[in-house]
Amino acid sequence: MTSVSLSPEDRARVYLWFARAFSYPDEERFDEMKALSEILPGDLSEKFIQWIEELEEQNFQDIEADYVTLFISGFPRTVAPPYESVYKDEGLVMGPSTEEVIEYYSKYGLEPAEESSLPDSLPIELEFMGFLLQNYPDENDTSNFFKEHLISWAYDFIEKVVNSEYPIYKGLAGLLKNFLKEEEEIFS
Repeated sequence: MTSVSLSPEDRARVYLWFARAFSYPDEERFDEMKALSEILPGDLSEKFIQWIEELEEQNFQDIEADYVTLFISGFPRTVAPPYESVYKDEGLVMGPSTEEVIEYYSKYGLEPAEESSLPDSLPIELEFMGFLLQNYPDENDTSNFFKEHLISWAYDFIEKVVNSEYPIYKGLAGLLKNFLKEEEEIFS
């Protein structure tokens, strides 16, 4: 992956792709991911399309079950809760870091839909990064949100997924890790 050479618009599309990929699985979301994959530059497009093809070879109920076990309500514990507050606020959901994230969203007139996931979930933070790159690529808030929020916990989350027993999500986490490492170079 070479996000260093991608335009802010393409980088925004990558963030949106990952936001969809880490959201609850559904057919419409997969179609949107395919469409995003097809408009990205060469190598990146190929990697994302390959991941989607691997996903499509799986039983949809198994994908849903893996998602729930990994990210929502695994037994005896959820493997990789996708919420910043869990990693930064001593395991508390909706902790102080969540309020900070909400302040960023509010500054741009945004708020997560009530029926959506928690405001500090990985998909929502990734989507917000996409929004910032599409609309405010040179603003300090774009770099600050990445450093203060997304990257401050994403590697811990990714590590849990990579060490899990769910190959389709392990591959996805590896793709995200590579992308975020390149983004760190841009934002450093």
